[in-house]
Amino acid sequence: MIVGIIKYILPPHDCAVTIIALILLGLVMNDIKSLFSKAINLHQLGDLDQAQHLYQQVLAIDPNHGDSLNNLAAIELARSNFCVAIDIFNRLLHIRPNSASAYSNLSYAYLSLKDFQKSFDACVKAIEIDPSLPDAHNNLGETYSKLNQNKKSAECFVNAHKISPDTLIYALRLYNAQRYACLWSDSMEVKRHLEKEIFNISDEPSFGSLQPFFIAVFFEDAKLLYDVSCNYSKLIERQVLGRVFTHKNKKVWDRKIRIGYLSSDFYNHATCQLIRPLFNLYNHDKFEVYLYSYTNPEFDNDYKQALAKDVDKWVDIYEMDDFSAAKQINDDKIDILFDLKGYTTNTRSQIGAFRPAPIQIAWLGFPGTSGADWIDYMIADKITVPQEDFKFYSEKIIHMPHAYQMNDNKRIISDKVFSRKECDLPEEQFIFASFNRQYKIDPDSFNAWMDILKQTENTSLWIHITSEECEEYILKAAIDAGVDPKRIIFAPFLPFDEHIKRMQLADLVLDSFICNGHTTTSEILWAGTPVLCKYGKHFASRVSASLLNAMDMKQLITYSTDEYIKKAIALSRHDDDLANTRQEIEQKRGTSPLFNSEKFIANLEERLLQIWDNYN
Repeated sequence: MIVGIIKYILPPHDCAVTIIALILLGLVMNDIKSLFSKAINLHQLGDLDQAQHLYQQVLAIDPNHGDSLNNLAAIELARSNFCVAIDIFNRLLHIRPNSASAYSNLSYAYLSLKDFQKSFDACVKAIEIDPSLPDAHNNLGETYSKLNQNKKSAECFVNAHKISPDTLIYALRLYNAQRYACLWSDSMEVKRHLEKEIFNISDEPSFGSLQPFFIAVFFEDAKLLYDVSCNYSKLIERQVLGRVFTHKNKKVWDRKIRIGYLSSDFYNHATCQLIRPLFNLYNHDKFEVYLYSYTNPEFDNDYKQALAKDVDKWVDIYEMDDFSAAKQINDDKIDILFDLKGYTTNTRSQIGAFRPAPIQIAWLGFPGTSGADWIDYMIADKITVPQEDFKFYSEKIIHMPHAYQMNDNKRIISDKVFSRKECDLPEEQFIFASFNRQYKIDPDSFNAWMDILKQTENTSLWIHITSEECEEYILKAAIDAGVDPKRIIFAPFLPFDEHIKRMQLADLVLDSFICNGHTTTSEILWAGTPVLCKYGKHFASRVSASLLNAMDMKQLITYSTDEYIKKAIALSRHDDDLANTRQEIEQKRGTSPLFNSEKFIANLEERLLQIWDNYN
């Protein structure tokens, strides 16, 4: 039809040229359509290299092919190449200036680079163009969360959840924001929705991109965490398809065993505080130790200089993309690689997914299974992961003889003398305390604490909270529970060594239930202060029990909420029992295996030698 019209309106010569041009254009369009279709199929299968190649072929023919630009940028996002992704999204916005999804994806890239203002601006623009785009509200919520504006963050996730109520990740992030803001009454309805939906799909590959960390700290269910982690790890595996390193028959006998540690937490972070002496204590006649750091260089990092002296090689991989970082580890011929992050904040799990080392071990960062084929072993103990729970772990479990957690037995406690008066604590009252981060304070734990206060006289609860916004909601929750808000006292931020010293003013620390104090519990015990815990149903809810067991302070472990409340009340009423408990902690601190760094590394080395001996 088009050819006929052209014949009618154009001279014969021009008509012939045009017909040829149209034929060629049709062939080109068919070529673009075919290439793009193949690219989409490969992209969906996870073959990102081939998909990227085909998208680039489409763009070589048509530089303004918006869908190819969008998908090419998505691949760069998946590979954590955020600067490259930003350039591509900006090209796309030049073509499609009113693309809300492009602005939303651009905000995610800026958020990943911690450029919060640009992330915020891109989110606002996306919502301005399309207020019904849930991802834009989600990314704005994530941006507010990074700025510690938890109430605003929760409001954004409410919007995303309302727009797309069946998308579980929005509901989960809403619940997370509510927990960070201590909006417990609001959070209960969301949690009921999550429990109904998540448990309905726990045996299906339908979890989408649910993040295992949220499941570990908010749901006391090892089976659920296993299902979510297995699914999440497969999403990561798709990003590295075809680029995984192999290690067949590569065992080397004529040199020391080369150990690598991978983390973003080589600074004043809880993980680094625990393992500070580890690298120096290795037997360097048998082992070489390499540290691969993707720690943000903007962090004030006094640790780097000290740690670099204790290891054979310090490698800064912050600026490297994930594959380049994995290649560096592989080129260094690391035999055993420890991932100290797991599925926690700022993780780069794809590095491990490339399988840069023949043996890869998860330790410390994430309190649960990775569900990943690329993690071979996990460090635990018989309390956190008893043998009957092995079925909920994809890894082989390495049981340390006392506790999975290492501690620095030279951890500094400030010489500063704190008085109750300067900490706004009543001189003559019994002081219960909580030093866990606010997201760990689940409603059941807080309700138990309120029951304890209501059943005791002349007692107060001292809570470490770093947000005035949260303080307001905690006081309201206390009033709703029938407790005088004057009995709630807040502990502001202090430098690490002073914070540990301040802990000594508490009479009894009350641990949270679903996610215990981890490093926090060991800090409390190092300060010589008793901490009461409830033994839970998965790794995160058993850490304090593990640490107390290693210190032979089993009398501070309870096994039900009722026992927990009764024990706290009893200790508050019997001064002699409490004094004896404090004295016992102080005596055992110097002899307990929990604080014997040298013994821990000797036990760890023994297990590493056995693993290496069994390899291949």
